[in-house]
Parts: sequence; structure tokens; C-alpha cells
Amino acid sequence: MASVTLRGVGKDFGATTILPSIDLEIADGTFLVLVGPSGCGKSTVLRIVAGLEAATRGDVAIDGESVTDKKPRDRDVAMVFQSYALYPHMTVRENLAFALRLRKDPQAAIDARVAEVGEMLGLGALLERFPRQLSGGQRQRVAMGRAIVRRPRVFLFDEPLSTLDAALRGKLRVELKRLHQQLKSTMIYVTHDQIEAMTLADQIVVLNGGVIQQHGTPDELYRRPANRFVAGFIGSPPMNFLDVEIAKDGDGSAMRAPGLELRLPERWPEGPAVLGLRPNDLVPSDDAAAPLSGEVDVVEPIGWEAHLHGRIGETPVCAQLTADVARRYEPASTIRFDIAPRALHLFDRDSGARLSAEAQDA
Repeated sequence: MASVTLRGVGKDFGATTILPSIDLEIADGTFLVLVGPSGCGKSTVLRIVAGLEAATRGDVAIDGESVTDKKPRDRDVAMVFQSYALYPHMTVRENLAFALRLRKDPQAAIDARVAEVGEMLGLGALLERFPRQLSGGQRQRVAMGRAIVRRPRVFLFDEPLSTLDAALRGKLRVELKRLHQQLKSTMIYVTHDQIEAMTLADQIVVLNGGVIQQHGTPDELYRRPANRFVAGFIGSPPMNFLDVEIAKDGDGSAMRAPGLELRLPERWPEGPAVLGLRPNDLVPSDDAAAPLSGEVDVVEPIGWEAHLHGRIGETPVCAQLTADVARRYEPASTIRFDIAPRALHLFDRDSGARLSAEAQDA
């Protein structure tokens, strides 16, 4: 186990800057997930830590020791790729043992370690099979086992579940979580899937354009996103956004937009803003005075819940309701919502930064 530190790490490809400068501290034993849209630089960060890419600038340290100039084999990290990267001519047993044989470990130690990891990952009955005789999930477990068997200081995962079907991804997410609890190792995991990020991570780093937008626990990012980008990226279905105008209203504020009339006891910065509302925080109401009203377009049943898609003014919104409640609404019908004050997220319309209520005058 080991901590990982990136200080001013940047990467340029010719005249194109992929990572301007990243500073990141990953504590020993943390499961950290790097998440963001395609092309945001998350895989580049992982490859720099692994030594597969040379940083243009900055320093990478593992357990306080700089590894910036070290070759990948000298960093004591193990990487799992989305493509499995198994040796097709070797059995599962031989794939698991390969790194230990290169290291010239004693045969007895290799056999014991392969048996231990095979049991841990449910591969015991598959050790004599070849990769072509395995399912996609079994191959990915072998790829993980080949990393685990080495007992590296740091595990690196580059979208290892992205090629699997939804049911298998869900199963392997649970296995990965259980694996981290058993090994208590430092793990850095790259994905574009925010559901994977939320379910697996102790800590999440959201990247956009090579810049860290927010670093915190899944709960912190969900409940208090630092900006509109994080708010829209974290959460499924994604957050709704409405352009609003905020004006002074006595000791508080009034927030207005087509289909919205809301008074708040706190004083908020006056002028244009963006209101963010999570789909599950929209509560249908029969009260004609409810602050938010709109028109239903489509009701999307998903088992016990349903996603109601509609419009507030001209802005599309999605509400996450129980199926029983959603059945009450037909396309083109009017729907009204109550909004709990705790559910409000306000962002600057230009910069996207999160807004806070102003301190009241003494």
C-alpha cells in the first residue's frame, strides 16, 4: 500500500495541452475514481502515474518517493485495462503466474499465490482453461487477478468494465468494492460512467478539459457540487437547470422564471442565475399555488419508478417519481411541483460557479 502525489503534473502533445497542471494527493488505501467526459485527460493521468506516458512537467511520487524518472517496471504498480490483455496461448493459471515467474519467485510461492488469488476471485475451477474458453466477466477477473497476484503498491484501472453488458458491470462493481475492502490497497480507477464513480469511490476527482473541477467524497459532490459542470455530470438522471432572475424581496429573495415563482427567506445575489434541481427533489403537488408548474411530455416507466419528462416554460425537465404517482399524469397535462429549500442549487450564469446565500445585514 502507498500514497500517490501529483505536483504540477502536465502533459502536452505537440502544441496541444491535454493537462495544464494537476495537483493531487491520494492517501494510502484510498479508492479514488477519476471521472469526466471523453477527452478530459483522465486516462492520461493514469498512464503518467503508471509511467506509460512521460509527464511534460511536474512530479509524481509514490509513498513520498519521486518516480517521475523511473520506468514502469520500477514503480511497483499494476494496471488493468479494458481490453483484458491476456496471453491467449497461456492458461488462466499461467496468466496469473506470469509476472511472478518473471520475478523469479520460488515455484512453491507462485503456486500458493495463484491458488489464493484464484480462490479470492472465484477462478479456482477455471485455472486450466484458456482465455478463449472464458466469458467476458471471467476474462476481466483473470486480468484483475494478474494484477493482484503481484501485490503492487498501487492498482490502476483504466475503464475495466466498459466493454461488459450492464448486468455484468453491476456484478463486477460489487466484486471490485469487496476486493478493495479485502486488500485495503490504494486504487486509482478511471471511468466516464458516473454511476461507477459513485458506487465504487472513497474519493472522486471530476475532470473537464484537463482541469480538476472538484475533489471530494461521492456524497459531497452530489449534495454540494462546486459548479454547474459537476452538478450536471454527477447524478442520474442528471440535474435539471432553469435560467432564473433573482430579486430582493423584503429580508429575503424572490426567484422568477416562466413557470416558476419562488420566495426564499435567505438573501441571494440579485440578477440572472441558474437554478439546479435534482429529478428526485421535484415533488408533485395538487396545490395551485405550488411554486413550479409545467406540462408533461412523456412518462417513462422503469419498474417501481418512472421518469416524467416535461417542460417548465420552454426548458426541458425530468422528474424522478414512483410509478404509482407517475400514472396520474398524461402527456399534455399540467403538473405542479413543490421544492424543498434544501434541494436548491444556484449557479452563476456566466462562470457556472456555485452561489451561496449572502450574509444578512446586522
